[in-house]
Amino acid sequence: MKQRKIEVPIGQIKKLFENNTLNMNPQYQRDYIAKDRVKWQQKLIKNILSTEMVIPNLYVRSYDLKPFKTDNNSMFYKFLSEMIDGQQRSRTCIDFTDDKFQTPIDTEVELEFDNGYRERINIGGLTFTQIKNKYPKIAKDFLEKELTCVVCFSMDEEAIHKLFTDLNDLNNMTAQEKRNAKISSAGDYIRNTARLEPHKLFSR
Repeated sequence: MKQRKIEVPIGQIKKLFENNTLNMNPQYQRDYIAKDRVKWQQKLIKNILSTEMVIPNLYVRSYDLKPFKTDNNSMFYKFLSEMIDGQQRSRTCIDFTDDKFQTPIDTEVELEFDNGYRERINIGGLTFTQIKNKYPKIAKDFLEKELTCVVCFSMDEEAIHKLFTDLNDLNNMTAQEKRNAKISSAGDYIRNTARLEPHKLFSR
């Protein structure tokens, strides 16, 4: 499997997701459970905003080898097609920019003014839109924050699924998540049926 590390801004990941270019929900992927764990989401966003904390690598699939033949990382963006690992982190960032939750009340960011003066600003309890309106530079810096992505090229579905299970400790996965990670046409149908909201079987 060919791999290459690139840096991708949060704003770019958001665009790919909103344009339905980047599939965050392949068959083997876990459910997006972070949306029900707001404190975990807030902690992640606080770390991105207020510290230099390194966020673990995202693993993203590409169906094309073309970008691997250039040193231009931005060439990869339009070829990023499937989130192998990192859905919880990336979708949490997207949810934050969509005002799905606020920053923790103790969130502080160091803001540098045009004259070089620096000051720590408390942005606790604010949505992204509120931060953007009050401190546009902080919002801009958040969208430009680069997350490290390991781009993986492989046409072998089993290899991709194995990479997912290797990256996720199976001992910490539920029985349902383990079943989801297995290749199965029946499992694919059941999983896709269950995740349609609402499913057509239950609509009039």
